[in-house]
Amino acid sequence: MKFLIGVCGIGLGHAGRSVKLAETLISHGHDVFFSSFGAAADFIKLNGYKVYDIPPYEWYTAGPEPNWSMSALNGAPIVHRIIKGYKKILKILKKEGQPDYIISDADFPTLLTIARHNLDGSFLTNTLRIGTLGKQLLDFGKTGRILRPNLKFLFNKKVDAFFLYLYNRTKKIYCLDFPHPHTIARHNKLADFNGKLQYCGLIKGKDPQELPSKEEIMKKLKLNPDLPTIYFGISGPNKYQLINFFTRLYDGCKEKNVIITTGTPSSSMLMPYRNNEFRIFHWYPMREELMKVADVVVSRAGLSTISEILTFGKKSLLIPELQPEQMENAHSLESRGLCATIHEKALNEEIFNIQLARVLENNQMTKRLKEYQSLCRRYDALSMITNDFN
Repeated sequence: MKFLIGVCGIGLGHAGRSVKLAETLISHGHDVFFSSFGAAADFIKLNGYKVYDIPPYEWYTAGPEPNWSMSALNGAPIVHRIIKGYKKILKILKKEGQPDYIISDADFPTLLTIARHNLDGSFLTNTLRIGTLGKQLLDFGKTGRILRPNLKFLFNKKVDAFFLYLYNRTKKIYCLDFPHPHTIARHNKLADFNGKLQYCGLIKGKDPQELPSKEEIMKKLKLNPDLPTIYFGISGPNKYQLINFFTRLYDGCKEKNVIITTGTPSSSMLMPYRNNEFRIFHWYPMREELMKVADVVVSRAGLSTISEILTFGKKSLLIPELQPEQMENAHSLESRGLCATIHEKALNEEIFNIQLARVLENNQMTKRLKEYQSLCRRYDALSMITNDFN
């Protein structure tokens, strides 16, 4: 079969998991090409795949935070870009020939293409916000104060109806989460969309056992085996604000191995910094190696990072972006004893060092992580998705 995978280009999380899905599909004899934009398109190209660039779209932001009310009130430019992307997809299909199947990884142009042309396709997502998205759009900023309650209710219903229409025009909805009672995102505890919804666990990368030993990786990276290793895996919007904060913290991390990745695939791979106990990589092609050697992972709270943390059973200190999905991911994991969190606005050197010390000493967290490691082995999203096409 020939697949088109449409990838949302906001951040690298969608691209990372879609490339892993493509690898699995190709290993089963299928052909795959992509559509995306921005850093995600660069990442896909870096992995050797054909990718068509489409017009980028982005939510309005207020500083580091998505501004849902402005996105709602000024939605015309966003909708215009999505429609331009949809038209570009139609041109791509004309050039490539219609694929046998389309998979939309949270990408609206490809989802709209599936819905409008009744094509065989599925939607891949880690969060289903039916029943909540319209409310989110209206509960922030001026919008909620301006519209009367009955109009708010109507708008909420309209937003939900639109997403339900798009979702229900697909053959299947793959939700990258665990079924109840282990569901991570609270929005995913939903009805089954007339039997179309499948909880398929998380998309994992390499299994820890497939990698070289921890000792070999530490030797390769010239790390001190007598010191704990802290891996700062920072990517996405506003990443350099956090990276600059952590590099200033170096004196507080002197008795530790410190590794930082910036998630910039188009940059040179290595930028040495300070001395042999401190490493900054713009891009490290085998990120799982860094996960394997880490004693604690410090990162945002995107699903790809969470998938790696749970697969490798690693303690983590999460500093979620100030947007609903990451905040909920982080708080859900913390409530289950799987991580510690720091709110970005409360982040300072003292709080960071206190929380990091607590995580390093928390043996109970290690026990809880082993339970979710076994869930990751039980629910293999790549196998569950690709089995539908074999």
